[in-house]
Amino acid sequence: MSKSGRTRQLKEAERLERQQRQFEEKKAMRRMDRLAAIVSGAVTGVVILALAIYLLMNSLLDNGYFMRKKVSISSDNYQINNSMMSYYFYEEYRDFINRNYSDLDDMGLKSDKSLKKQDSYYKDGTWFDHFMSVAEDRVRKELALAEEAKLSGVKLDDEDKKIIDDTVENLKSRAESSDETELEYYAYLYGRGVTEKDIRDCLELSSLSEKYYNILKSEYNLTDEEYDKLYSDNIAEYSAVDVTSYAFNYDEFAEAAKSAQSYEEYKSAACDDAAKNYSENYGTEIDRDFAAMFLANLSVTSYPYGQNETVDKSAFQDGVKDGDTFLAEEDGKTVVYYIIKAPYKQDYSTVNVRVIYYSNSTYGDASYAQKSANSALNSWSEGDKTSASFAVLAKENSEDYESASNGGLYENLQKNVLDSAAEEWAFDGKRTEGDCEVVAGEEGCYLMYYEGKGMVSWKSEIFSDSFSKYMDDKYASLIEKYNIASDKKKLKKISI
Repeated sequence: MSKSGRTRQLKEAERLERQQRQFEEKKAMRRMDRLAAIVSGAVTGVVILALAIYLLMNSLLDNGYFMRKKVSISSDNYQINNSMMSYYFYEEYRDFINRNYSDLDDMGLKSDKSLKKQDSYYKDGTWFDHFMSVAEDRVRKELALAEEAKLSGVKLDDEDKKIIDDTVENLKSRAESSDETELEYYAYLYGRGVTEKDIRDCLELSSLSEKYYNILKSEYNLTDEEYDKLYSDNIAEYSAVDVTSYAFNYDEFAEAAKSAQSYEEYKSAACDDAAKNYSENYGTEIDRDFAAMFLANLSVTSYPYGQNETVDKSAFQDGVKDGDTFLAEEDGKTVVYYIIKAPYKQDYSTVNVRVIYYSNSTYGDASYAQKSANSALNSWSEGDKTSASFAVLAKENSEDYESASNGGLYENLQKNVLDSAAEEWAFDGKRTEGDCEVVAGEEGCYLMYYEGKGMVSWKSEIFSDSFSKYMDDKYASLIEKYNIASDKKKLKKISI
């Protein structure tokens, strides 16, 4: 073969080899592309599956699916799951925060730290343990009363159901005004997973138990002989004493006050102390008449037993009489107490009122607090104007945490409990059942509703103590009767 022929043959072979190589490379590339497509499809599928599982799990958590699977407290006819217990837990927790807001640091409760990792101020475990114990005790008692109500044929009527409907509608309205979904708002108030159904179930249980509790209370009676005996056996506990006091700056005048044979001598010693204190602090002499102006309204306070530890120790002893004095060291000063009226039986009529409190500090200004109170009054006036509808407003709006959870009710209210302006309104002899007004107090406004007169004061205290003891025994009996039991492990699974 000629040289030129061999050259053409080599070039053709190289061309064919190059073509084959390109073909194999393309084939390999197509294989890699197919493999990449398979792998990519598999990865995408995993991602999609994982995302789907994530969304499903979040949906189930938001809707409380897993929490409702865990029954943590049960009785013969009721089952309380963890979603419902979360509602009760947060009710107790939020109520505690509101009551003790200014003291939380001193009590060691931090809002930015898990309650399960903070020791309780009450030495009963963690803060989670504390609030769960309170919630658990409440639920067990509600179940006991609900079971007995069921056995007795007591049911919620249309008015009871309307109160529950109004409460739920109020929550929905608040959720809308806060630009949150209902589930988001419920989670904020009661924990993740709590739904409208859970809230309704809890409200129905609480309403039924409260209804039966009130039936028991209305049926519980003491005879006049029983009242008299309980009083005579515990005179101090069911009495009150009227005293005035002054913190003396100088021992000489404190001694004079302690030895005073009359109120005028006591007040004279206080005037001397005030005059000398003014002179030494401001370098200006003042006469006693001017000093007396500072003491013209030495306040007289009525202390029921148990309200003031210092007074309890000294003023409720056998043989104490009008005009007696006693000393106490308070804030580095000698305080001399003068007994205006020795222990006596309080025989004035108490009153039953409902209260919605609007704090000036919350609203930033007294005028805004009063505006909110007036707005609530107008809203209530446009409705059926009943005690029940007022109670719904109180539960949702009142900052008076002593009564808010009970619909704002002060039953058998005694004197020296409320702000002076609110008390003056409540005990005004002109009050008639159904009166409802806004009353301006020193630190906020009160929307007041008058239900009527209550028991005589001293009898109301005896009744309250006696009925409380009766109910303690009743709860213990019913809890055993209806096999009410808690699952502590499931209660601990509620997340906070």
